[in-house]
Amino acid sequence: MNLNNFQELIDDVILKRGKDYFKKGHVEKIEEIGSNHYIVGVEGSENYTVEIIIDNHKNIMETSCDCPYDFGEYCKHQVAAFFALENDVVSESKRPKQLKEKKLNLPTLLSNFSKEKLQNIIIDLSQEYPEIEKRLLFQYAPVKNEMAEGKKLIKDYIRKATSRGFIAWNRVSDALIGVYMTLEKARERVETGETENAVSLCLLAQSSVMDMLGFCDDSNGEVSMVMNESFDIINDVVLSHVHQLDEHQQQKLYEIIMKEALGQRYEDWTDWKLNLFQSCVYLAFNPIIRQKLETELARMIESSKKDDSWSTGYLMGEVKLLQLELLERFDGEEKALQFIHDNIRYSDFREKAIIHQLRKENYLEVIRLCTDGEETDKNYRGLVHKWKQYRLQGYEGLGDKESQRKLLLDFVLENEFNYYSKLKERYTSAEWPTVLQTILQSFENRKHVPSTYVEILKTENLSEKLLKYCSMEPSSIQSLYSYLINNYQDEVNAIFKTYIEIASERANDRKKYKQVCSIIKIYKKAFDNSSALKLVNELKEKNKKRPAFLDELEKFERTFK
Repeated sequence: MNLNNFQELIDDVILKRGKDYFKKGHVEKIEEIGSNHYIVGVEGSENYTVEIIIDNHKNIMETSCDCPYDFGEYCKHQVAAFFALENDVVSESKRPKQLKEKKLNLPTLLSNFSKEKLQNIIIDLSQEYPEIEKRLLFQYAPVKNEMAEGKKLIKDYIRKATSRGFIAWNRVSDALIGVYMTLEKARERVETGETENAVSLCLLAQSSVMDMLGFCDDSNGEVSMVMNESFDIINDVVLSHVHQLDEHQQQKLYEIIMKEALGQRYEDWTDWKLNLFQSCVYLAFNPIIRQKLETELARMIESSKKDDSWSTGYLMGEVKLLQLELLERFDGEEKALQFIHDNIRYSDFREKAIIHQLRKENYLEVIRLCTDGEETDKNYRGLVHKWKQYRLQGYEGLGDKESQRKLLLDFVLENEFNYYSKLKERYTSAEWPTVLQTILQSFENRKHVPSTYVEILKTENLSEKLLKYCSMEPSSIQSLYSYLINNYQDEVNAIFKTYIEIASERANDRKKYKQVCSIIKIYKKAFDNSSALKLVNELKEKNKKRPAFLDELEKFERTFK
């Protein structure tokens, strides 16, 4: 198609619309950005840009428009541009008078500049804005320089976010900008297969962040998130790319990670140290690396024996789990099970042993392991509860209904309502009332009645006992009235009023006055508007000398209208 004959090759409707656009002055500019390469601005429902490339014979070689039209090959904006370009190229005297200058987008503008001019622009901007120079130097630095440039970049952002030697919680994000950029570069290095550089960048980010923690408020947890992101990248390297490296490169990667893990800064950050050790486990398919890692793990355990603190005990248990993982990965189940047995005093190992026996359906052994665990860990309530849960699975596997009943009853009496339905299922309808009475009596004899007691009353529809409970604990009427109001409307009304009166007498500031109004709102939902209004008026009468309370009551009263 040529600028001289395009009118013959375009749909008549689109041709007419485009011609009208041209005649009415909707073409705002024509700019030649290269030899026979034109940008034409056309004003429509929005401002659109048409791009046209022609040859020396006025043939239209390429054309496009950024409008959404997709019902034909050409849109009205392109046609208007063809008319404008035809007049511009064919006859300078026919150039539209309505053409106006319009700001170009940056890529189009820069495409007109020479390499030298672009360099000068970047240098000038970098001199005016030093941050641009730091970013560019880091982003495009040769690999051999990127660690040094990354370190400078990270330190610069940390320094800017630091005030009087401290980084406040709301400046942590600003302080970490350089770290985020470093981790982004690390991901790029992973994608290009430069694994050592990727890991080194991650460790640079980690060490900088850990040094920053000494003068940083990390109450929003962002530092932890950054550290986890760094560990994820390292693990991505060792899990997905390390097999592509030769043995020397694998060992070098191990040395880099291990050196960081053994650094002094990790002494008080056990979990982060262990994350780096975990990455080394993934590298231990290499026999030389495995030997080095096992030596280091054994050294840590030996060193830990000299200290009986909780933190050291935790570290020893976690290190042994890493040793177990090495056995599971490379030596098979038999050696792993023996190692578990040898370290059964550690709760994680006991749990692994129990799970193994459950899979093998050795339920008597499950029960033995759990019973021993309950005795060994009797001072740790959470662990005892865990072993009881596994013991229940053992009884279920054996079909020992009586032992299940006893254990489930223990759970319920320990205020774990989620076991109540399971307990009930193990009794007949004739047996259950006696068990229920035992449970209720046990709870009622306590000084403080637990939440499970209330849940049982609701489940069993024991409304009389529930009413008695609400009489003793008036605040509970707010959540329990719906279970009582059909049968005990007057009693519920009385309890509600008693509670509201008590809350009113105790209220001594505007916040507490608003809380009283919130209770009245629930009372209104339980009864009706007139009852609530009557109660509000009674409170206003009793509290004439409390202007702030009266103000809140009147505000609440207006919500009725």
